[in-house]
Amino acid sequence: MHLHDGELQRLLDEEPSVNENESIRAHVAGCEQCSARMEAMKLVFRETGQLLTALDESPPAMSADRLIEIAQRRHIPARRAPRGIAWAASVAGLVVATIVAAAIPGSPVRAIVENLFQDLGPESPQPTAPAEPWDAQAGVAMTPDGAIEVVFETTPSGGSIEVQLVETDVARIEVSGDPVGFAVGDRSIRVENQDATASYRITLPENLSQTVIRVGTRTVFAKEGSRVLQNEFDRDGELYRLAF
Repeated sequence: MHLHDGELQRLLDEEPSVNENESIRAHVAGCEQCSARMEAMKLVFRETGQLLTALDESPPAMSADRLIEIAQRRHIPARRAPRGIAWAASVAGLVVATIVAAAIPGSPVRAIVENLFQDLGPESPQPTAPAEPWDAQAGVAMTPDGAIEVVFETTPSGGSIEVQLVETDVARIEVSGDPVGFAVGDRSIRVENQDATASYRITLPENLSQTVIRVGTRTVFAKEGSRVLQNEFDRDGELYRLAF
């Protein structure tokens, strides 16, 4: 016969009625299963306590992907969490919820999580490509009505077009190079680029029902909702780039 969770918890709380019961302590010392359950309880209490008592720490830089890796790799092994510890699963849920909270930018829980799981080693810094020099000399911005079409009147003789689809309501084009003109409608931006050699950085709302980019008479990009129908751009992560 094994001890129930309430007895183990009261023993951890050092309640006099249980702490004085030598038979229960002797049972824990001699029963592998109850001893493992006790250790599992201690681990959960210790980690949860550390998370909840140091919320005033300043958060270090820590990515959500790193936290997911930690949550997947840091767990109580099966031999230390025998079947039947229902309450431990509930408390562990609190620990996981706290880890998820640490993924929120600015969350003070990040420092605590990183200290608890430092055995995984430091997070490797991600290489960041140096930003290319960019001198925006002109530009235009508008809020499209559900869809947008960006049209370049002629095919450029040089330069490039870079496009990013982001969470925004505003469509924006920045130009570096020869001067160009713009004609703006409710759902369109027309780039008057005759005889102009320039580079363009375009930011478009990602949640539009339709997005079309044309160069001259050629459609180089088309998207409906989240589905890309046509794409002549080179893609690097979230950036689409087309060189001329």
